[in-house]
Amino acid sequence: MLTPIYNPVLIMALAMGVFLVVPLLFERVRLPSIIGLILAGALVGPHGLNLLERDETIQLLGTVGLLYLMFVAGLELDLVGFIKHRTSSLTFGLLTFAFPMLLPLALVPFFELSWAAVILIGAIVASHTPIAYPIASRLGISKNPAITAAMGGTLVTDTLSLLVLAIISSYVDGASSVQFWIIKFALLAAFCFAVLQGLPRLGRWFFRYVGNQPIAQYAFLLTVLFGTAFLAEELRSKDLIGAFLAGLALNRLVPDTSALMNRLQFVGNSLFMPFFLLSVGMLVDVQVLTDPAVWGLAGLLSVILLVGKGLAAFLSQRLFKYSPAQGFLMLGMSLPQAAATLAVTFVGYDIGLFDESMINAVVVLIMLSCLLGPWLVERYGRKVGLESDLPASILDTPQRLLIPIGAGNASEPLIDLAAMLREPGSGEALFPLAVVTNDDTVQSQVASAEKRLANTVMHAAGADVPTTPLVRIATNTVIGTLRAVNEQRISDVVMALETDQRSWLFGSALEQLLASSDCTVWAARLNAPVNTHRRAVLILPPLSDHHPSYQQSIRALKLLANRLSMPLLGLVIQTGAERIARHFAAVRPEVEQHFETVTWAELGARIDSLAASDLCVLLSVRRSSLTWSQALTRLEQGLISGETLGSAGSVPQKTPFSLLIHYASEPNEDLQVTNVPAALTAERVMCGVPESSLHTVIEALLQQEFVQTPERCSQTLACLFNDPKGFEVEVLPEAFIAHARIDIPQTLMFLVTSPAKLHYQTQTRQVAGLLLSPVDDPLERHHEELAALAHFLHEQGGRLSHAQSFQDLFQTPVLAASS
Repeated sequence: MLTPIYNPVLIMALAMGVFLVVPLLFERVRLPSIIGLILAGALVGPHGLNLLERDETIQLLGTVGLLYLMFVAGLELDLVGFIKHRTSSLTFGLLTFAFPMLLPLALVPFFELSWAAVILIGAIVASHTPIAYPIASRLGISKNPAITAAMGGTLVTDTLSLLVLAIISSYVDGASSVQFWIIKFALLAAFCFAVLQGLPRLGRWFFRYVGNQPIAQYAFLLTVLFGTAFLAEELRSKDLIGAFLAGLALNRLVPDTSALMNRLQFVGNSLFMPFFLLSVGMLVDVQVLTDPAVWGLAGLLSVILLVGKGLAAFLSQRLFKYSPAQGFLMLGMSLPQAAATLAVTFVGYDIGLFDESMINAVVVLIMLSCLLGPWLVERYGRKVGLESDLPASILDTPQRLLIPIGAGNASEPLIDLAAMLREPGSGEALFPLAVVTNDDTVQSQVASAEKRLANTVMHAAGADVPTTPLVRIATNTVIGTLRAVNEQRISDVVMALETDQRSWLFGSALEQLLASSDCTVWAARLNAPVNTHRRAVLILPPLSDHHPSYQQSIRALKLLANRLSMPLLGLVIQTGAERIARHFAAVRPEVEQHFETVTWAELGARIDSLAASDLCVLLSVRRSSLTWSQALTRLEQGLISGETLGSAGSVPQKTPFSLLIHYASEPNEDLQVTNVPAALTAERVMCGVPESSLHTVIEALLQQEFVQTPERCSQTLACLFNDPKGFEVEVLPEAFIAHARIDIPQTLMFLVTSPAKLHYQTQTRQVAGLLLSPVDDPLERHHEELAALAHFLHEQGGRLSHAQSFQDLFQTPVLAASS
C-alpha cells in the first residue's frame, strides 16, 4: 500500500481530480457517475491504494454532502404532488419498512444472533438513502408520483429505522420506561411542528427584507440546513431527518427555476455530494472479500433487501396502479443503503450486538445496493419519462441562426443552408461567428477571422440575407460558441460536421456544444452545394414524436425541403409510418412526401443505397433527452464516420451522400403552453355527454349554434349524413370527425367528449370533432383546418374523454396544432 496523503492542498487536488475525471469516464461507458465516485472512493481509500484516509475531514465533508442531498431533495419535492399522493407515500414507506423488517425474523436460525440483534438487522435493511435522486432530477421525472412516493417513503423508513434503533439501544441500556418514550415522542412531534410552521415564516421574513443578495440568501439556507440538522440530532433523532424537514419547510420559497436553486444544485453536485459518495466508497474493505463468512452474511442481507424492497415496490405498484417501469423506479430509489444503515450498524456494534464481520458485510451490502439502485433508476427513469404525457410546445421565440466558421471550413455552404432554414419574413439576421484562441498570436488571428467573415457577409448579401458577423476570443471554439449563443439568444446553430477532432475523454466539439446548450443544432457534411440535392431522406428513430420540440423540427425540415424543391422520403424505424405522415401533413408548407416503416436491420441497406444527390437527414436528440437510445448513438456515429453497414456481412462503404444531423432543442420543461386550434372556442365544446349517437350529438351542437336560423341546422345535418355527394364522417383511432363546407361567413369548429360512448354506424368512440368551413373558401383551406383538428385529436389521444370543461384542454400538455 502507498502512504496516505496528509497535505491538505494535495488532498483537495486529488479529490477534485477524481470528481472531474470519474464522471467523464463513466459517462463514456454508460454508467451513472454515482457508481464511479463510490468505486473511486474504494480505490483511493484506506482499503485500496491508501492515498486518502477516511479521517475526520473526509467524514465531515461526507456528512455535509448527505445532509445537503436530503435538504435539496426536500426543496425539490413536489409538495402539491406529495399532498396529493400522501397516501401512496405513507403506504410505500410503511411497506418498504415492514417487509425488510419482518423477513429477518423468519431467518433467525441463519444469523445465530439474539432476537435484539436480528430486529436491529431488520432496521438496517429497512432504511434507505436516496442517492439516486440526482439521476431522477436530471431525467426530469423528480415530480413523477413514483419519485414523490419514494422520497416520502424515505422519511418514513429512516424515522422508523432510527426509532427501532433507539428502542433497542434503550432496551440494552435498561432505559425502557413508559415515561421515557412519552417524552421522546412528544419532543419529536414538537420539533416537526416547529420546523414546518416556524421556518416558512422565518424564510418569508428574511427574503422580504434582505432582498436580492445572493450570498446572504445562500448563507441563510445553509444556516437553516445545519441548524435544523443539529437540533434533530440533539433530540435523539437523526440529522438527515432534520435536513429533509428543513428543505420541506422552505420548499415554496426556493422555486425550481430560481437562481438560488441553481446555486444550491451547482455547489452540491460539484462539491458536497461527490464528497459524500467518495466517503461511502472509502468504507469498502477489499480484503474482506476473501472471507467466505462475510460473503455469506452479505449475500443473506442482500436477499432480504431485494425481496423486502421488491415486494414493497410491487405491492405499491399494484395498489396505486403504477406502471411496471414506475415499480422498478421505486425499487431503485429504495435500494441504496448508506447513512442510516451505517448509523444503525455502528450503534449495534458499540452496544455489543454485532461483531466486525457484520460491519464488513454491511459495507459490502452498501456497495452492492449503491450500484444496483442508481442503475435501475437510470434504466427505468427514461421509460417512466416516456410514459408521461407528451410535453407541450415551447413558446415562440425569435429565430436566430449562428454559423461558426472555422479556419479550414468553407463558409458558403453553411450560409446557404442557414438561409434555407431561415423562417419566411424573419427580421433576424444570420450570425456568422469566428472564434480565435487567446494566445500570443491573437491579433493576427482576429485579422484573419475578420477577412473570413467579410467573405461570408459578401456571399450572404448576394442572397439578400442580412448578417451580423461576430468575433469571439476564447480558450477554445466551444467556449466561444457558447458565449455567442448566450449573448445573442441564439435559437439554432448551423455548423460543419467534423470527424477528425474527437477526444475520447472530453468528446468532440459537437458533443461538448450539445451537452452545454439547449438550442437547436444542425451539423452538416455537405458533399455538394445544398441546392444541388434532388431528394431528402429523413431518418426518424423510435420515439421521435415524443420529443417536446417535435413539431418545430417538422416545420424546419419541411421548410428546407420546400425551398430546395425536394421530395421528402421518411424512413421511420419500428414505429408507425402512417402516424408520422399525418403529423407532417398537418404542418406547413406542403412538400411531396412519402413515409415507410423500416427495421434497424433494413436501415443499413437503405442507407447504403443512397446516391450522391441525396441529402440524408437524421432526426437526433441529446444524450440527456428521454427519447435518446444507445442504438441512436450507434447510428449517428456510423453516419458521422462516413461508413455504413448494409446487410449482414457486407463490407462497409464510404457514404457518397451529404449528411445533415438535426438535434432538436431541449426546452425548459416548466415553460409549457397548450395550443388548441384557434377555431375551437369554449362555447363550441360539449363535455361529459352521456352515451348517444353521433347524429344526435351533432344535431344538439348545431341547434345551439344556429338558434336564429333553424333551417341552416337541418341543411347542415343533411349535408353531413344524407347527401351522397357530401363529405363523409372520418373515423380515426381516437375520434370521429364530421366536416362539410356550407354557407357560413367563417370557419366553425366543435368538440364533443363523452366518458361513455358515441355511436356511428358500427363504430364507437369517446370523442367527436366537427368542422364547418365557408363554401366560398378554397378547398385547400378546408383541408388545412381538417388536418389541424385531426392532429390535435391524435396528440390528445384518449385523454380528451376525461375533460370536464374547455379549460381542461389547456391543462393537458399537448403539441401545438398548426393551421
